[in-house]
Amino acid sequence: MSSAQQTVIDLEGKKTQLRLKQALFDTLLEDGDAAISRAQKELDQNREKLATLLATYDEVKQIWGEFLKRIIRGENNR
Repeated sequence: MSSAQQTVIDLEGKKTQLRLKQALFDTLLEDGDAAISRAQKELDQNREKLATLLATYDEVKQIWGEFLKRIIRGENNR
């Protein structure tokens, strides 16, 4: 086998290695994008839950405020 043939074989081997590395990189990138997408979805869901909790808190706070005002004014209905 000549030196030129060996060089071609070596270069083909390196080319194959680079293709495999590129495929691995692409897979990792896709996995990363999918993980980011899942995290964004979870964050959006948690924001919705927080908004609901805050709205509920505001309602309860308002109800208790009215209740305490009635007690202070002596208007508690029994």
